[in-house]
Amino acid sequence: MFITTADILSLLAAGIALLALLALMQLRRRLAQMQLVMEQQTQTLLAIQGGVKVLSGEAVTHREDLAGVRRAVERLGELNQQTRMEMRLRDADGSPYTQAIQLIRHGQPRAEVRKLCSLTESEVDLLFNLHGQGIALGQNNGQDD
Repeated sequence: MFITTADILSLLAAGIALLALLALMQLRRRLAQMQLVMEQQTQTLLAIQGGVKVLSGEAVTHREDLAGVRRAVERLGELNQQTRMEMRLRDADGSPYTQAIQLIRHGQPRAEVRKLCSLTESEVDLLFNLHGQGIALGQNNGQDD
């Protein structure tokens, strides 16, 4: 029994075909693994994107909240300043004229002096003329707003 060249070539071709088949199976398995990893990475990326959206939305909310707090603090400062002015008036002589003079010296406008001291327009005009010392020039010449 002689082994011919054709037999050797047939065996060699079968061996190569078997190796090619094994390589193809290995490539398919590797491709399936890579697809699985790619799906996992895609899911992770989508989760990260969702997290970023949530965080950016919260950041906007926090900025809006901070702006609201700043506005509230500014309003409280204004109210505090007005309250301190009113407290100074209460501590001063009880006369509305004395209080009005103090308000005028602190640069309060005519309408504010008139409202806080319950004076007539003529009384406020007289006090501004006597005690305004140039303050009255920058205001609306005796007319209420």
